[in-house]
Amino acid sequence: MKRATQMLIPFIRAQLHGLKVAAFETRFDLGFDGAIVLGPCACWAAGFAEFARIEVRNLVRGETVFQHVMFGSEGRSEIWTTSPQHSQPGDTLRVTAHAWLKPDEVTQDRSTLALVGENNATIEIRPIKARRVPIDPNFVPPPSRDRNVRQFDRETERTPCALEPRP
Repeated sequence: MKRATQMLIPFIRAQLHGLKVAAFETRFDLGFDGAIVLGPCACWAAGFAEFARIEVRNLVRGETVFQHVMFGSEGRSEIWTTSPQHSQPGDTLRVTAHAWLKPDEVTQDRSTLALVGENNATIEIRPIKARRVPIDPNFVPPPSRDRNVRQFDRETERTPCALEPRP
């Protein structure tokens, strides 16, 4: 008997915002894909586990890489990577952990947003709960201003282009 598979949605589980890079180390090793070394208190505030796969977004340079978390000394954040252009000391980072949830679990789960300040000390922890947008069954989208887009006619359930003879 086949089991019905249910779609999973990527969802932000935790985010650490405003982290400053204290040190940067480039390692050229084929078996090493990179890591971010964070203090235990910052990891606790965001809910990161050691060796969790996370997204590291450099807000100064616009670069994004996926790495794993390692615990280090408190108040210090280090980037170990094979890409020398990703970060430099003093850059601001946003570190995000994702979870794959079923559609009905999205509104039940809570995310955590942790903001850090000077010396990468946690200044605020915000639990955030997702909300669903109510869908109005009578909603009709406004007509498009783009002439290349065919409009849908509800009464005939055909596009206007199909009703008119083509030249």
